[in-house]
Amino acid sequence: VVLFQAEDGIRGLVRSRGRGDVYKRQAKKILLVEDDETLANLLATHLEHNNAKVVIETEGSRALETAMTEIPDLILLDILLPGMDGFQVLAQVRADSFLKNTPVVIISNLDSASDFAEAEKLGVSDYIVKSTSLLDDIARKSLVALNLPVPEKES
Repeated sequence: VVLFQAEDGIRGLVRSRGRGDVYKRQAKKILLVEDDETLANLLATHLEHNNAKVVIETEGSRALETAMTEIPDLILLDILLPGMDGFQVLAQVRADSFLKNTPVVIISNLDSASDFAEAEKLGVSDYIVKSTSLLDDIARKSLVALNLPVPEKES
């Protein structure tokens, strides 16, 4: 198993099956929709250390456009966004034939029962309250949503 980094910055694994046939596991693409740019950049760094390619958007309508062009493997979505809010983005994602099965993890400081219920109704994979979660926890839950191996926590 060999780690590689392509010219476009995407990292992945090259594996040999023993007969000279080699295949690559490309990095998973994550659309991170977060209007706090500092938090977005910190979280993107954590995710990229776990072999993910992260695309950041800071407003809802642009996030929807990016999702439709990039077709991400996972969407991390804040609710309180400029313009179109996260629930509106999520409803549009679920209505799109190419995106409807994309896992979506809500990352928000909103923690009311009605917010959880709305997210559940729209089919989120997970709901993370930012104020009670560490960046490592968000990154780990993102890997779980992508069905990727989760590295062991350092003690």
